[in-house]
Amino acid sequence: MTCAPLNPAASAPTGISRRLLLAGGAATAGVALLPGSRAALAATGPNLYNTPDLATKTAVPIMFPIIPKPGTKVYRTRNYGQNRTSHIHAGEDMMAEKLSLLVACADAKVVRYVEGSGGNYLYLQGKGSTGKYDGYVFGYLHINNDTPGTDDAKNPHEWAYAPGVELGAEVKKGQHIAYVGDSGNAEGSGAHLHFEIRKPNATWYYAQAIDPAPSLDAAEPAKVLGETAPVEAATGTYAPFATAQTFATRQGTDFLAAPPTATWLADAVARLGGGTKPDTFIASLLAEPAQAAMVAPAIRLYQAYFLRVPDTGGITYWVDQVRKGASLDKVSDTFARSSEFINRYGKLANADFVRRVYLNLFEREPDPSGYLFWTAQLDDGKARGWVMRQLCESAEYVRKTDSGVAVISMHLAMLGRVPNAADSKNWTSMARANAGALAMLAAQIRGTDEYVTRALG
Repeated sequence: MTCAPLNPAASAPTGISRRLLLAGGAATAGVALLPGSRAALAATGPNLYNTPDLATKTAVPIMFPIIPKPGTKVYRTRNYGQNRTSHIHAGEDMMAEKLSLLVACADAKVVRYVEGSGGNYLYLQGKGSTGKYDGYVFGYLHINNDTPGTDDAKNPHEWAYAPGVELGAEVKKGQHIAYVGDSGNAEGSGAHLHFEIRKPNATWYYAQAIDPAPSLDAAEPAKVLGETAPVEAATGTYAPFATAQTFATRQGTDFLAAPPTATWLADAVARLGGGTKPDTFIASLLAEPAQAAMVAPAIRLYQAYFLRVPDTGGITYWVDQVRKGASLDKVSDTFARSSEFINRYGKLANADFVRRVYLNLFEREPDPSGYLFWTAQLDDGKARGWVMRQLCESAEYVRKTDSGVAVISMHLAMLGRVPNAADSKNWTSMARANAGALAMLAAQIRGTDEYVTRALG
């Protein structure tokens, strides 16, 4: 979920010319000042929409903005301020079951309403000290655009917004306004709310973002017309487990492929108690030797040989063989004798084989030194399986595939299966772009019925 910043100019009220907005055209007699004009800027200050404030930790009085679907919870990622390369993340992503209810976090006015192919989102502006709607601004992004039970992006209005929610509408704290979804650039990354809080500004779309975490931490429980939502929506830290001990025990068992030792478990509980977030902890387990030295190399071999996401049965079998003592060289040699490998490479001379492998693994022509070296190794009698194994553990290939391998490894550990091709592609792209994507993937998996059933069943 990249949650890229919106274009403030594109967020101007309907009917304002983007050309004039950007040009800062002068006002004429009897005509209100154009938002974005030099005169308006003099009153509202600079445009800080895409410049989040990373220092301010104000707790704005709000109601928690999500009521999860019955039997589900909300998982907070606390990822405000993440460097997303192209921008600084201006909100907090909260993973929740699709079609969970979004409620107004304060008495407010709808100052931005978007419903379209580029994604659905709302901005509300609360009341300031004078009682006017010029206070803090609250953003709700990735609102649902799918028919229930699908990911069809057909954008049925009744499953995006609640009745009466439109530009200029006044809403009350706790009023149902929309539904959680994955629209816009969150497609494929799991349903969630990207929630923003922005400083008061007379020109709301120039408002600067602040960290919403203190406000969410202190938020009153979500309600709809007097009905209190489960408190666990905001506080279920180790869900679906009750304690850090049971949480860590399960993660250790899944990622180490054996019950964790008392020493390992004590260290894990200490880390969690010391402030390490549960989903960050899960992502860190991919560096454990049981993962990094066994699962990851087996996945790299499988993908290098067969040029696709492994099937669950095949990769589970080979990982199990490695854990039982089979060398990765032996696994590679077995793959080299497969009919799929022979059909792809068997008729090629050694030099042509090296070139084709470089194109398939590295998506480039071989450099002269590598080309000559590996061809000479084959001409001197080295097996093609041995060459494949060496290239799979090269720094270039490990670096090129590390995000995709991590996504597959996490699915295997937590769900006992590989991701489908679309999920693998989407999460791999996010993991390459965003340092926190693997923790977000862990949060999404933890929130699924599939995981709860497997973990607690």
